[in-house]
Amino acid sequence: MKISGKIKSIDVDGYERLLSIQTDDRLVWCNLVQPNEYLEPGQSSIYLKMDEPVQLKVGLFFIADHRVLEGRADNAMSQDAYGSPHAIVIGEVIGKISSDTYLIEIEKNDQIEAQFESNLELNSGDYIRVAGELAVQDGVSL
Repeated sequence: MKISGKIKSIDVDGYERLLSIQTDDRLVWCNLVQPNEYLEPGQSSIYLKMDEPVQLKVGLFFIADHRVLEGRADNAMSQDAYGSPHAIVIGEVIGKISSDTYLIEIEKNDQIEAQFESNLELNSGDYIRVAGELAVQDGVSL
């Protein structure tokens, strides 16, 4: 899933970053590992700046639990805990990437990779509800 917007906050801890990105219609929180820059809390990144436009490819990770829904469901992604990358996704399984990773369609032409903590069998066309951590998959495009 791609997220485009402006960086509104950056919390740092070593190589890890917690970003809040203001998109056109919402504030999205996601984690980013930046292996080329180690920072102590309170230090500023030379690569990421506040109010800088970014485009991120994010996925859903650390999914320990899921629920297959009966019939069609209203696809959605929500983040109910302010300041947390925790996200709940409801969508249709549209593909299998590996034994523990599936592609879920949230909206038309908007898919997210969901990586589970263990191997499982889901079928294309299943509607599922999953909760996990939203994290950047690829580098940041500035």
